[in-house]
Amino acid sequence: MPGLSLGLSLRARRRGGIAGPVAAAAISAIEADGWSARWATGTPPTFAPDAAPQTIAVARMGFDAEARPTVHAATRLFTRRRRLPWPDQTSDTPAVVALDDYVYATDTIAGVANLSTETSPRPVAAWAMPHRRVVGDTIPLEVVAFHRDARGGRMVAAVRFLASDGATVVSQVVAATTLSTRPGDRQPLPVFACALDVSTLAQGLVTVHAEVYPWIGDAAAVLRSAELAAPREFSARYFLRHPALHAAPPLAYVAAAGNDASGTISTVPATASAAPFATVKGAIDALQAALSATTGLDGAIVRIGAGTFPLASAAAARTQRVAALTIERDPAVPRASAIVTWGAAGFAPRLSTGFTGPVATGCLRFRDLTVRRTGAAFLSGDGAARLELQWEDVAFDNNGVSGNWLTRSDNYFFGVAFTGLAGTTLAAGANGEQRIMRGVAADLADAMYENWVTLACTLTRPGTGAIRDATKGAIAFQNRFLNPNPAGSPLAISASGAGDTVTGFWAVQNLIELTRTGAGPMVRISSDAPAFGNTDHCGLGRNTITGQGSAGRYNVFYDNDTGGVRRTHRRMWHQGDVGVQLNVKGDVDIGEAAALGHLAYQHGVGCRGNLTQFRVATATAHVELQAWPGVRSLIGTSTTARREPGFVDYRGVTAAGAGAGGGDYRLQPGAAARGLVDVAVLSHDLAGAPRTPDGPDSAGAYV
Repeated sequence: MPGLSLGLSLRARRRGGIAGPVAAAAISAIEADGWSARWATGTPPTFAPDAAPQTIAVARMGFDAEARPTVHAATRLFTRRRRLPWPDQTSDTPAVVALDDYVYATDTIAGVANLSTETSPRPVAAWAMPHRRVVGDTIPLEVVAFHRDARGGRMVAAVRFLASDGATVVSQVVAATTLSTRPGDRQPLPVFACALDVSTLAQGLVTVHAEVYPWIGDAAAVLRSAELAAPREFSARYFLRHPALHAAPPLAYVAAAGNDASGTISTVPATASAAPFATVKGAIDALQAALSATTGLDGAIVRIGAGTFPLASAAAARTQRVAALTIERDPAVPRASAIVTWGAAGFAPRLSTGFTGPVATGCLRFRDLTVRRTGAAFLSGDGAARLELQWEDVAFDNNGVSGNWLTRSDNYFFGVAFTGLAGTTLAAGANGEQRIMRGVAADLADAMYENWVTLACTLTRPGTGAIRDATKGAIAFQNRFLNPNPAGSPLAISASGAGDTVTGFWAVQNLIELTRTGAGPMVRISSDAPAFGNTDHCGLGRNTITGQGSAGRYNVFYDNDTGGVRRTHRRMWHQGDVGVQLNVKGDVDIGEAAALGHLAYQHGVGCRGNLTQFRVATATAHVELQAWPGVRSLIGTSTTARREPGFVDYRGVTAAGAGAGGGDYRLQPGAAARGLVDVAVLSHDLAGAPRTPDGPDSAGAYV
């Protein structure tokens, strides 16, 4: 059965969800791949999933909003017969049908043998807040999380936050996402958030963990931060519970008229500001002398007055036990007037002794001031002790210096506005990582950036989003990528070698406004050779991308390597995107019968409610395109004439040439992308407008 072999779909006629289950006896077994079913007798009918859906009931192990085990009732949709490999791709298997999504080994279908070997993957999650802070009786915590079995207006069923002093554990379960109240975000950020009550914990180190519960899956599908160790991963976060220190931190002021010999440290702002230090180094040295035997530099604050103050390295190691040392502006002066600089010489603060295990890295926080880079020298950790650099609500003048500044150190950005970026300043480096970019506003001047955890940013002229360790995946959520480099791909990931597997790359609710001509793909997931790499549990959803024809397209889930190197793509999820053109390649494209690693995605498994504005360059069945695009999907029918999603004001690239930019990509009433998806998975759109938690939802980044 050729079926919908060109990947074209009529507008869904049913708005109330899927109906009309067939009898369980219609199929005899779920195949081992989890997305194919064996028809019981005879030849399967010609399915019309959008017009006349046929489904089967499935009981699915999972979790509820209280993180308790439960069983969810669901349905799987029969989409079309599974096609044969090249060179017989125009014919279908006699009795094997494709499903709209996976059946897991933990699922049950009455009267059907479930031979699936697929299981629910663990969610993909990241901490979204700073850590290494002094706290009192509460700890503010935020997590973003994603999973392919999303529903009910959120990606996962619940997140349990836990904190321990080594003897006592306190916890709180959070089910709903809310918009973060943290300042500095360029777009509102939906998060799982709580203010965890730690008043019953002892004073000292507090270790924070989280458990993320998917809607579907068994205990093995729960993501637990306690099972991960690398700081880049969703691992433990550390705080110092010390109510007195939290209420009254030690202060050292720095001013142009200060004196390092007579500066005063005090917990009283008026006392400390009356006797400032002349240099940042002088202030930190004095804090070290006064506090090394007690709290160390934990929670201490250096306040910068009006003027420009260079950062200078320490001669000896300084004591830090858990919490960050903060350098911030004097509240009495504007941010633009309080300036610290480095670059002509390197800066090593040497926060490297006295740690409370398992804390083993220094932590320096720059907050609410101006930072100016004056040269290519590094910010450095100390020997075996790496340095965490936390930049929070900072005006950062990179001053046109190329290359990053990391050696034995790693960056964490929260609400940073960059100017003067040049070269690969924010790219992946051999000696340090960009571990999170949240609320960053920057003109990247067409250069690469490290997209490990990129949240609520506005990046102008971004190049390719590269990842230092691609096998561990990445998250891009709630960002605007404006006027990207036509030769780059802001959302891109590929493993570096044959046999590597990219696990957990998720790009959700981003806007890519392509305005320049001559562009290639804006989204690449394991695409053209020789970029090898399998993928597992990678997701795309609620993204809006502008472009024209093939400019701005997707190149995703390819299996087109030569020389016998095959790729496999499993447990993918692609729902509710408004894209440009969708390309997937494998056996038919290259003429190799074994190149079937793309076949699940090519049959629309895990796909739902996507709209593409243009069709692929060829109309030949199964060349570059899906055999079926997913229920309620609308695929472009022309390489030149746009299928209109219904934007309020399109200002991207067109057939006539470059676009002006600054478009409004919300959806007009009656827009084709409105109500296109029958499963709501997010609480808010890119602008912070509420999405409907139940029933149809709009495709794209905006409602």
